[in-house]
Amino acid sequence: LDDRILLEGLRLVKENEKIDFKLEKPEQVLSHLELYAE
Repeated sequence: LDDRILLEGLRLVKENEKIDFKLEKPEQVLSHLELYAE
C-alpha cells in the first residue's frame, strides 16, 4: 500500500494545493497523537 495520512494541517489545505511533507515512521507518529487512532 502507498497510503499517506495528513496528521497536521487538517482544514488548512485547499483542494489541489501543493504541500510540503515529511514522512515519519508510523510507530513514532501514533505514539505522539493526542487523539486515539488505530
